[in-house]
Formats: sequence, C-alpha cells, structure tokens
Amino acid sequence: MIAAGKMDRRITLQRVVETRDSASGEVVETGEELAQVWAQREPLRATERFQASQFAAKADTRFRIRYRTGVEPKGMRILADDGRLYDITGVLEHGRKEELEILAWARAEG
Repeated sequence: MIAAGKMDRRITLQRVVETRDSASGEVVETGEELAQVWAQREPLRATERFQASQFAAKADTRFRIRYRTGVEPKGMRILADDGRLYDITGVLEHGRKEELEILAWARAEG
C-alpha cells in the first residue's frame, strides 16, 4: 500500500474521444475527464530516435494510484499536473484492490 504522502501528484484520468473537425474534416483527439486522483509518479526511462526524417522521443513513466475500477490501457490516457499527456500502456493491480500501477508514456518535447 502506498503511503498517502508519496502520492503527491494530481492527475486526471481521461477517456480518449475522436471527433471529426467540421471545417477541415480531420480526426481530432480529445479527452473526456473521468476522474481526478492523487498519484505517485516515477519516471522509468526516456528514449530518443530519428525516424522518418523526424526526431521522436518518448518518456516511460509509472503512476501508482489507489485502486479504482474502469482504468484500462485501451482508449484511456492521463493528463498530469504539469500539462503533459500520457498514453496508458498497461495497468496492474497490486494487493486485493489496494492500488493500481499504471504504465504510460508521453512524447517528450523536441
């Protein structure tokens, strides 16, 4: 169980919603807020590579939150307290409905 003092980040769990822009016809991705929760954030690693004539970077991160239902990798993301968006790549339950470990990545500025 995570000590409350270690959960020092306020994050927003979002469901990814795709809509079509009426002017351009492009698909636009937005986030529908599901919940704001306290979390512990732990950077895991960062990678950089040159791909298709563009510099691409991503930062892998682990978030730990109190257990809640409905958190899943497919179609969900995290809006962190610093404004960065993280795509959820995995969710692991620890204990008997005590906490969730959320693995996610965000594109680094570049």
